[in-house]
Amino acid sequence: MSQGFTELRELVQRDLIREIRTVQKQLESPCPSIFVLRPDDRKPWQKDIGSQRINLQLYCEHPGCLHPVQDGGLYPIDNPKKWLKTMTPHINRLFGILKYVTPVMGPWLNISAPIYSDLIKNDLALTKALVAKLPEIKSDDDDHSFIDDERGDRPNKISGAALRMLHEFLKQKDPEQVWGGLTRITTPEGDVLWLCKEHIKEIYPTSS
Repeated sequence: MSQGFTELRELVQRDLIREIRTVQKQLESPCPSIFVLRPDDRKPWQKDIGSQRINLQLYCEHPGCLHPVQDGGLYPIDNPKKWLKTMTPHINRLFGILKYVTPVMGPWLNISAPIYSDLIKNDLALTKALVAKLPEIKSDDDDHSFIDDERGDRPNKISGAALRMLHEFLKQKDPEQVWGGLTRITTPEGDVLWLCKEHIKEIYPTSS
């Protein structure tokens, strides 16, 4: 991988995370925001994804080295159709940075490199397939309480409604806010990230 592509990948990921954090600050909703969605059996998506059992897997947010957390951070989604309908803008934006994820090896891994590489590749393939199917999601009711009125026809705008739902979802599923061992830090550059302990050590070597 060329140095130029590596820098571009980090820049794209960092810029979107900054945008998410800006909206979260307005909503007072500090929580991790990078994740993938996996079918229960990790097989291809069913025809009706709104009725399929889906799990959310949190990722460490280190730009240039996004990766699934190693211990936990996996939560079942109870009402997939409604959840996906509201989260569609955020999922679409996430795909813009997840497609640049590559299986970078490092000390945060406690699984073998081939297994890790396959895990990342499968996550990306599932995410790409999910994004293609999201337009099929339709609501069975008239409840628009989660829809962001400011979104309008601007699909590239970060949805406050989606981030509110994500925050409430994570608080409900993980009331102790363990979140797979992710910790909220502010980098020397001023970025707010949710990182695994190993990536925190890379940024702040003296951290315990």
